[in-house]
Amino acid sequence: MKKAWKVSGIMLTLLFIGMLALAFDIQPVKAEPRTIIVPDDYPTIQEAINAANLGDTVSVKNGTYCEHVVVNKSISLIGENPTTTIIDGGETGSVVCLRANNIKISGFTIRNSGTLDWDSGVYVSPFDWNTGAYVSRSSGNNISFNIVTNNKNGIFIHKSSKNTLTNNVVNANWLYGVHLWDTSNDTLTDNVVSNNYDGIIIELCSNAILRNNTASGNVYNFGVGGVELSHFVHDIDASNKVEGKSIQYLVDRKDIVIDSSWDVGYLCLVNSTNVTVKDLTLTVRNWHGIKFAYTKNSRIENVTISRTSYAIDFSYSFNNTIINNNILNQMGIRLHDSNGNAIINNSISNTWHAISFYSSNNNTITNNYINNNRYGIWSYDSSDNKIYHNNFVENIQQAYDSSIECPEYPPSINIWNDGYPSGGNYWSDYTGIDDYSGPYQNGTGSDGIGDTPYGIDINNQDRYPLMNPWGDVKPPVADASSNQSVDDQLGQYYGYTPEFPTCTSIILMLTMLTVAIVIYKRRPFKTRL
Repeated sequence: MKKAWKVSGIMLTLLFIGMLALAFDIQPVKAEPRTIIVPDDYPTIQEAINAANLGDTVSVKNGTYCEHVVVNKSISLIGENPTTTIIDGGETGSVVCLRANNIKISGFTIRNSGTLDWDSGVYVSPFDWNTGAYVSRSSGNNISFNIVTNNKNGIFIHKSSKNTLTNNVVNANWLYGVHLWDTSNDTLTDNVVSNNYDGIIIELCSNAILRNNTASGNVYNFGVGGVELSHFVHDIDASNKVEGKSIQYLVDRKDIVIDSSWDVGYLCLVNSTNVTVKDLTLTVRNWHGIKFAYTKNSRIENVTISRTSYAIDFSYSFNNTIINNNILNQMGIRLHDSNGNAIINNSISNTWHAISFYSSNNNTITNNYINNNRYGIWSYDSSDNKIYHNNFVENIQQAYDSSIECPEYPPSINIWNDGYPSGGNYWSDYTGIDDYSGPYQNGTGSDGIGDTPYGIDINNQDRYPLMNPWGDVKPPVADASSNQSVDDQLGQYYGYTPEFPTCTSIILMLTMLTVAIVIYKRRPFKTRL
């Protein structure tokens, strides 16, 4: 009996204490955020971060701090002055790595990363390229009022979301200035990106917001790349500038005309219909002069484009017309998974690929002047394109299909003439004669068509090569900015004169693209929040 009373007393006591706790709302003491000062409290930034708790601020006084910083908790890292508070990576590794959510880093010069392709001034990624392992994901960060310079990459953000980049100066980095890769819902505002190889590049991302950013002096100032429609859907308005001209990034537009009354430094049309682009001169170095993504029934005419990487680039775009344009001094026209387009009466000179097809079929290429390029036509897995009445003049290789050197690739089999007597194309290196006539070239008398086919490769030939240039030959308008040959120009851009791509180099390029897509598709962590 006494034991029972004892147990009951204990239970009553516990119940009474519980009621008191509820009555007085007793809660554990929560530590207030504190400020840790470097070097007063700790001599290095990393030691201060290690000692910090969630929500703390690490305040760093002026000075040069030769260290690599890993921020692995939600804190604020604030420099006293961005020009005099310096984190120096000593030319090894990434200088600042973010490996937690909701980090703020502001007020630093961040410089001298290593030279590996993934080394960066600010590195935000769950993937450790050095070990091949996934580490902590980092999202919701604020990177602002920093100077990021002399790194392999300036700011690299991968598999992350909801980051804000504001008022950063990103200059003189060896590869990318700002590179977003497979991210979502990031915001870039008032950043100045200059004198890098690539300026602001957005790849495999969705829903980026860009306002009032400027890119200048980069080899290529701006570019967007992707596979799915969502990779091209961004909110990028005309307040963003490349070499002082506006980025025109238009989504879901129809029935509009873009002409010389528009301020255009870069033009991209996404998921758009019945748009006419005409009477523009585009000379700003970007990934593209004009980019169509998931766009159809539109037209590009009377545009002069020079100095970009690709002059006109189509991704998943159908039934468009490219007509009466002048293209010089860069890659020419590329169709990627784009069918039913017409390329008519263009002058394309001094490029690496004048016209290239990647998995693109049933396009028509006619009446173009294709002169002094590395490749007149370059194709990969692209068939049933009709190519006729073009002038192929003094290209190093008039036409090339990747399956010739890489037989594991599917061959491109295209149509290189318009039948008899309309004929095929003019080839400046054709050595045949014209003694006969008729569809089998066995009739009496000449007819302006070579008696023997022009051989392109084992799968392709022009059955009716023209003995003289087709139509009114239109030599290209000279580029006032350069009198260099195509090799000299490419050497200027790339730092060397490229050789013909070998099978190995093509395999390597496609393997890298495949790995990027596989990484995106597998996504072991959720990308979009």
